[in-house]
Amino acid sequence: MWTNIFLGLLPIIFAAFFIKLKNNLLRTGFFVLWILFLPNTIYVLTDVQYLPEQLIKADFIIKIILLFQYAFLMMIGVAVFILGLKPIEKILRFKFKKNKLIINFSMVVINFLIAFAVALGKIQRTESWYIFTDIKRVIADSINTITSFQLMVYVLIFAVLINIIYFYFRKRILNNIF
Repeated sequence: MWTNIFLGLLPIIFAAFFIKLKNNLLRTGFFVLWILFLPNTIYVLTDVQYLPEQLIKADFIIKIILLFQYAFLMMIGVAVFILGLKPIEKILRFKFKKNKLIINFSMVVINFLIAFAVALGKIQRTESWYIFTDIKRVIADSINTITSFQLMVYVLIFAVLINIIYFYFRKRILNNIF
């Protein structure tokens, strides 16, 4: 769980370097890392699947601690997800000026791609760094996901969920942080 939080923070760090650096080669590298690790921001929400089993095994005090721990985990996951997407939305706003329809549609598509990556990670167990270390597996797992009705249903459901999260919480979180 804490590893997933760390992995979820990486895209925020990569995005900060992308924004701050002037060297185009370094910026490109950090942009790629940012995009590749961006699904880790929301992936942390999938850890909630372990809560019921842990609650069953725990005594009363531990149950309370677990509920607070998972609530904190969910809040961190949503906040990091919104913060990870903020630079993308900023780029889209710059490129498309005030065309909210194109900006919002682009964000929906990006969230669907993130949901696809989360399915690769959660179900296929494809890690972000495999793009560098085992590209054949990434391609095979992607094809398996696309050709599986069940996996694509998971992608669709998770995509709808993260789009709801994004569009509901983005102004609330960003206004409180910035």
